[in-house]
Amino acid sequence: MKQHKLHIVDSVAAAGVFLSANALEGGDEVVSTHYSVVGFLRARGIACKDISDSIDVGETKTAIEEASRYLDAILERLDATLGTRMCVAAGLPRMAIFHSLFKYLGQYHLAGLATFEKVFNRLLAHDDVRAIHFYWAVPTSNDAIFSFIDVVARVCSTRGLAYVRIPCRPSLGSRAFTAVRNGYALAERAFASPEKVGAVLGRSLRRLRWSRVPISCDWPVALVFDPGESSFFSMALRRHGWHVVRVPRNGMIGGHPAREALALLEKMKSAAIDWQRSRPPQAIPGADLEARLVSFVVENARPLLLPVLCTDAFVRTRHVRVAAWDVPLITRPVLNLLAEFSLAAGLSVLGRQHGANYAHQNLGRLHFDSDFNRCTHFFSYGFGVGEFATTYP
Repeated sequence: MKQHKLHIVDSVAAAGVFLSANALEGGDEVVSTHYSVVGFLRARGIACKDISDSIDVGETKTAIEEASRYLDAILERLDATLGTRMCVAAGLPRMAIFHSLFKYLGQYHLAGLATFEKVFNRLLAHDDVRAIHFYWAVPTSNDAIFSFIDVVARVCSTRGLAYVRIPCRPSLGSRAFTAVRNGYALAERAFASPEKVGAVLGRSLRRLRWSRVPISCDWPVALVFDPGESSFFSMALRRHGWHVVRVPRNGMIGGHPAREALALLEKMKSAAIDWQRSRPPQAIPGADLEARLVSFVVENARPLLLPVLCTDAFVRTRHVRVAAWDVPLITRPVLNLLAEFSLAAGLSVLGRQHGANYAHQNLGRLHFDSDFNRCTHFFSYGFGVGEFATTYP
């Protein structure tokens, strides 16, 4: 049986490098992990099949459900052991650190990874592939936790196939041109609409003023997570006499972190590092993924964990009674962890509906993982307990 190469291309940028390499030989097969590649290559006379062409809706749904259950078990185990130790080390209330950081987005990454591996093995089932070339430009292909590149490497190692991965980066010239073009466009808009520049500066000054809450202040204080300019909760709380503190996307309130918070951060890191060192090799489901999750937290401890330590200090020294979010925080893991902290610290957490189908379509755990378990009070567009109970009996 004639053997050929299988080329995997993850983006149009990678497809450009693939074409420049002139690596396609007669009989070779090209597959993509993003559908834009199919049209890009077809326009240049090259046939390409996307991974998603080999998946049906039922298979996708099953993959997400299985990934959700699998990840739940791993994160629950981590939070019950290491997560508890980290909270104790920093004097934080017990909370689900790993679940808050990784569950919602992680289940989709894991489902995609499992589905990709299944389709990849199907492509190799006829034993007519002699080598794999993976052209990648999208960072998610080489994700620190959910890596497509590592999956291909493992499968190729098991099957004894040659494997070449080709990282594809945009040229320095194109990046510089893009930066100059964007800067020019911004300046052009500023000169054309000076009143908009003033409005932006005014909003920035208001945000700065919201964040300045003296320790002696007797006003009730509310934290609002990453509010937009028309934030419902920011406006409503201020209207009712609350001092609103805007928590930015990175989760850091105020300026530089206090020395105490940095010292506590080191204690949390030390607890995680001790867990890594003392953890014996275990043949339990998810052991490798578990280790990757912990390594990621250790390597990114400052951006992931420092905000919760600074928020804890802020809550303990100010009259913070309420936290609120206008849009679910699950795509912003640091803020999602701050919502978890707020719940664990006994604050009232306000959340609100931001789209349709909340109580008219049973979507399983979707809105429980993203909305309902992230607040103590949920503001709907009109549905009540009756409609909710009917949809979720």
